[in-house]
Amino acid sequence: APPPACAAPRPPPRPPLGPATPAARGTTDEELSRAGSTTPDYGEKRLPQALIIGVKKGGTRALLEAIRAHPDVRAVGVEPHFFDRNYEKGLEWYRNVMPKTLDGQITMEKTPSYFVTNEAPKRIHSMAKDTNSLLGSHEPRRRSSTE
Repeated sequence: APPPACAAPRPPPRPPLGPATPAARGTTDEELSRAGSTTPDYGEKRLPQALIIGVKKGGTRALLEAIRAHPDVRAVGVEPHFFDRNYEKGLEWYRNVMPKTLDGQITMEKTPSYFVTNEAPKRIHSMAKDTNSLLGSHEPRRRSSTE
């Protein structure tokens, strides 16, 4: 039977979780480009001054969203995976992924897997020695019981 006339339209379906998510299958250049489309037309694309890294289910997305609420913080919305999967694309590619920022604003990104990538610390340090890293973690016994 058709829905009653007063029924609200259904929201669109949520994106699938698991292997079909961009973070699980690797983020494409097109997805990164679309993610930066809400960037204002003013400002400058800069390499990040801060990175959020961490463990699986360590709250890194929640940390990013809380920090992004501040008007002086701009962050790319998807994980660019530059220091682990896209390093060969170069720093200009990485800079172009970042949102535009104004002087005084902080540019940041979140890719938790940098925490478990052996090459990442050296690569991050070679990009900028003063880059800050924020680590999302949790009590290990609690984590093992939730898997």
